[in-house]
Amino acid sequence: DVENGSVMIGEISGMLSDIKPVKEIIEDIVRDLPGAMDAARKVCD
Repeated sequence: DVENGSVMIGEISGMLSDIKPVKEIIEDIVRDLPGAMDAARKVCD
């Protein structure tokens, strides 16, 4: 009970290293997308 509610979290919670705002997470995804797309193209070719 975290202040009158329940919090359920899975075993993966131990892998969390930091907490970021959603805006920062989206910026990270957009920044990393070109590299991920290039890697995917190389695998598919």
